Amino acid sequence: MIGYVSELFDGGDRGRQLAELAAAAHATKLTVWIWVREFQGVPDQFLSGGKLEIDRPGFWDWLRARYERIFDTYPGFDGVVLTFEESPYRVMDETKVQSSLSMTDRFAKVINVIDEVCRRNRKDLIVRSFLYEPEEMQRFQEGYAKTNSHVMIQTKCEPHDWDPFYPDDPLIGAFLKRRQIIEFDGSSEYTGKNRIPYTQPEYFERRWRHDLSQPGVVGYNIRVDHGGYDALHMPNEINIYAMYRFTKDPHA
Repeated sequence: MIGYVSELFDGGDRGRQLAELAAAAHATKLTVWIWVREFQGVPDQFLSGGKLEIDRPGFWDWLRARYERIFDTYPGFDGVVLTFEESPYRVMDETKVQSSLSMTDRFAKVINVIDEVCRRNRKDLIVRSFLYEPEEMQRFQEGYAKTNSHVMIQTKCEPHDWDPFYPDDPLIGAFLKRRQIIEFDGSSEYTGKNRIPYTQPEYFERRWRHDLSQPGVVGYNIRVDHGGYDALHMPNEINIYAMYRFTKDPHA
């Protein structure tokens, strides 16, 4: 329902709706994280010539304050899922972000600053390893190694986006002594968006059996909706049911 922190404070109704969903989830003993991307909605004082300058005085204080505001306003959110891609100022994009920090240290700095706020508010942080290029993935892996071990990692079951013919994501099992969650797509984003049947429990089984064999993998999440095309109560729900069965009984 949101992609950026700013959408919680733009005068719209999304924040209230998410708070209501969080309360309903808590009533059934579920935990709720919100998914945001950085950097976006940056004040003009940190911009120059179309670039974000993250070394300017006050920038990291601004980022801290942004997440303090989330938890002050929406205490029902249990944590944050952080994404670096698909944002106006991608931290790894030299044409959009200027800094004396190395690319590795940029990743580490962003994670550590947000994690500092999360820990102060007793919230969780999950960081997604979703990136497009092998070099970016390597820099991310090195930067993530410089963060606190309690920060969880979320990795897609395959590189980049959802193509059933891709190999398994090479970052699965690559973060020793870290908790890793594997991300699956039950929303058929690139296979018809649930407008057509795309039932493939064998595919999910193959991916999940591989993931379970890798160090650090503790669970998965699975998308159930894409732009209003819901997988629930449709033929494609069998994919979600299959994942449920494999989780209850790996020998199913």
